[in-house]
Amino acid sequence: MSGYPAELTRFLSGANIPGTDVWLDPPRRVPFAIWCNPATVGIRNQPKLLCTDLAARLLGTARPLRNRAPLVTPYGRVVQVGPLHITLHPAGYCLGDAQTRIRHEKQTYWYTGPRSTRSALLDVADDPEPCHHIVLATDTMAPSLTYTDPQLTLDVLCNRISEIAANQMTPIVVCTALGDAQEIAHGLFRRSLVYAAHKAIRRYNKIYRQHGLEVPDVAVPATPKPRFTPVLWPDFDLERLTTQPLANPAILVVGPRPLKLPVAWGHVEHVEYCRGPTLNELEEVLTQTRPESIRICGPLQELVARALQQRGWSAEPVDTQPQLPLLL
Repeated sequence: MSGYPAELTRFLSGANIPGTDVWLDPPRRVPFAIWCNPATVGIRNQPKLLCTDLAARLLGTARPLRNRAPLVTPYGRVVQVGPLHITLHPAGYCLGDAQTRIRHEKQTYWYTGPRSTRSALLDVADDPEPCHHIVLATDTMAPSLTYTDPQLTLDVLCNRISEIAANQMTPIVVCTALGDAQEIAHGLFRRSLVYAAHKAIRRYNKIYRQHGLEVPDVAVPATPKPRFTPVLWPDFDLERLTTQPLANPAILVVGPRPLKLPVAWGHVEHVEYCRGPTLNELEEVLTQTRPESIRICGPLQELVARALQQRGWSAEPVDTQPQLPLLL
């Protein structure tokens, strides 16, 4: 076992800082949440929330925030929350995301969040800093623990979209609304492919454009949209997808892992698209940070922990049951 404090717990994809009410990316209500990962569910329901100022704006874009006004901070500024000193750093996955450094009782924690070094739109993630304890998030990783060049994947995606449309079907590209959707939209634009987008994705795209990033809603606005125009659709709104008047839809799930969809949905295929870290890159992070203990959270935590153990690292999955009371 690693030397990580036993109190560090996990609930689905969230992690708790030992001896505190502070959680990182919790999917359910907790006393205090730090938002780092755009894929986190339930973040709008948090009674107290810390995030970057841009993340707060993005969180309130698709639907209003239900919690009180979040505590916002720019990257690099130390924020004190009780006995904790917290600093957010760019993770490189989407606008407003974060890696998190926390100082508590002479111990330093580093949480990688949705770390990515392969964005076509954003600057690369900050290098991690030396720490006592590290939590590696696996939400944006592929099960193979490797990756295919995202630009090559977009070439494959565009070819599939063209093939599907040629067969008189409507390509529905299902992806993460914040982060992957903008990278894909940018890729389609660069390849002069006409497309439409769900309203939530369009709202996020607008904020990207306001920051000078090339993410239009339709790649060639002057060109009349063909009948089988591909549609970018967020993975959080799949139920409503079945009610849309789309001509003969074909669903392309684009992301690091396939989604479980009803068989009745007809044509569904997965296009692996991964901008998260590989196993080798996680090792580089560990070499840079030199932690005393390593914990893994997220959907691939057990797989990644075993792989790192085989390479000589004392890594452990985060506990699967929360030990702090959740706010129901």
